[in-house]
Amino acid sequence: MSDEQPPTSVSPMPERVCALTERVCALTERMRALWWSCQDADLPSWLPVSATTQRTNQAALDRMVTRAVDESRTPPTSPQQRLALQERSLAAFGEFAQSTLGFQPRHLALLSNGFMPALAAFSESARRFDPAIAGADILQAGRNVSILNALQHLLGMPVQITPAITAYSLLYPYTDNYLDDPAVSAADKAALNQHLGQRLRGQPTAPTSERERAILALVDMIETQYPRRDYPELFESLMAIHRAQERSVGLVRPRISPYEVDVLGISLEKGGTSVLADGYITAGRLTPAQEAFMFGWGAFLQLADDLQDVHTDAHDGVATIFTLTARHRPLDGLCARTLAFGRHVLEPAPAIATPESTPLVELMQRSGDLLVQDAIGRAQDLLSRDFVRRVERCFPFRFSALSRARGQLARQRVSFMREIEGYASAAQDHWQPPPTPYRSRQ
Repeated sequence: MSDEQPPTSVSPMPERVCALTERVCALTERMRALWWSCQDADLPSWLPVSATTQRTNQAALDRMVTRAVDESRTPPTSPQQRLALQERSLAAFGEFAQSTLGFQPRHLALLSNGFMPALAAFSESARRFDPAIAGADILQAGRNVSILNALQHLLGMPVQITPAITAYSLLYPYTDNYLDDPAVSAADKAALNQHLGQRLRGQPTAPTSERERAILALVDMIETQYPRRDYPELFESLMAIHRAQERSVGLVRPRISPYEVDVLGISLEKGGTSVLADGYITAGRLTPAQEAFMFGWGAFLQLADDLQDVHTDAHDGVATIFTLTARHRPLDGLCARTLAFGRHVLEPAPAIATPESTPLVELMQRSGDLLVQDAIGRAQDLLSRDFVRRVERCFPFRFSALSRARGQLARQRVSFMREIEGYASAAQDHWQPPPTPYRSRQ
């Protein structure tokens, strides 16, 4: 494990903060124990998908991609055209997901009944905050918005965009990308972390750059919805993810040894505290059971994300359990263990969910497997052929077909972002953020 200590310049934490810090440590150790308990895991007992069914599914995938590319060539110019396009897109995706992924109408209803309108409302609010924000940054932040909206539905809350959801989700492209960039000096990263830490603790901080000005304005938006004196644990959770991100900076070093840094622990803590903070941003307060579930789900999502990014991380010199292992042996065992880990952390979901969110729980459990299966397909050159074939035989598509489709879709990212934003014309009942003090590059 790492012997890393908190910076000496940080003032002592009050007792309440220490309590949350201790809970985070305990949850991290619980996730570590769960990870090691999965060490002999084999692949789940998936039902095989016949070659004929895979070919049928691939034809459906090709039709969907072709439709999307064709639609993007003539973007809508009016709210009515955008709404019509969205309705066609949702209908086409619904048919595709039912026929290829095994989703049911009750699962797909989650998209039209809140999730897609909320994502569109977030896109609009992000552009109101920063008119120059890139579409790729909105897409990145949108992933976190989807998790927050899922937590809203899971806890029986309305699925909607709030000031805190907008602000916390936008912190990701403004901070994570900067901290993960190998081209940024360690001193600059440390300075940003120090200033953000001061602001999260409630201390006044003067911005030293446009990036910092945006970040501090986002923290202001969270405080507007959740006054610090009334929601102390929310801000403690933000400090927890901030400390985890500070520790993760130590993973961006070439040829690092797992005996120098606690690579597994840092990944579990970073992912766990991320969704833990999502939970507090969503509800303001959490029960111990809700806290434990969200931490576990976040830890799994971080591992799945690390597997998905194994090639990029290896190129950039980022240490993860996958990049370090890939230097010496195939990733078969780690992938099987990640699948088992994900299934374990999702088991408590029904206990914290409302009866109305049962379809969402089913979707989360199904999507957890699909997420890792897809990541295996992306990293198949780092696994044994036999392992890849075993996974692919139980996947709806051949990995090569999915890779082709992904390449076609990647070239249309900006167009698809405009398509999602078309929902804003039908989302007038959602919250619109007030003007903020930050406007960049106007």
